[in-house]
Amino acid sequence: MKCLIINGSPRKGYTWKLVENIKEKMQQEGNVEFEEIMLIEKNIPMCRGCFSCFTYGEDKCPHYEYINPIATKITEADCLILTSPVYALNISGLLKNFIDHTAYFYHRPRFFEKKALVVSSTAGGFAKQNCKYMKDTLKHWGFNKVYLLSVIRKGEEELTEKVKAKCSAVAHEFT
Repeated sequence: MKCLIINGSPRKGYTWKLVENIKEKMQQEGNVEFEEIMLIEKNIPMCRGCFSCFTYGEDKCPHYEYINPIATKITEADCLILTSPVYALNISGLLKNFIDHTAYFYHRPRFFEKKALVVSSTAGGFAKQNCKYMKDTLKHWGFNKVYLLSVIRKGEEELTEKVKAKCSAVAHEFT
């Protein structure tokens, strides 16, 4: 199984640690090949909201050369893991910008045969709301199965045994 991870965090922090733990558990469950995209490394310009992707096709987006390689990887993967920590009560700006660029998926959904896992963490609140937003987005893109993992960390930098158990359970269900 080919699994694409799109990391919406600008750093490899707690949310990344959750995904690393999930990856380890998924590999124990079966044959899984992972590819990870760190959105921070892609330097995607801000979406202009020009509607070219809706009206004329996604290849007419002024930032097509940034978005198409990622969209192609989603298409080629069997499943997707989408991540974002909570930033100002919402997903990160990096992930929001990417989602804005792929809004044509809302109008032309295509991932009906794929499953996804959304992962969010916070030191305060809104991790569940982040997961709901990411899940709703993926549902509109066509994903029929979307699993959720939201974690509120209480100052810990490392994963607790309780959090590792949550990761293990979601990895088992997702795999």
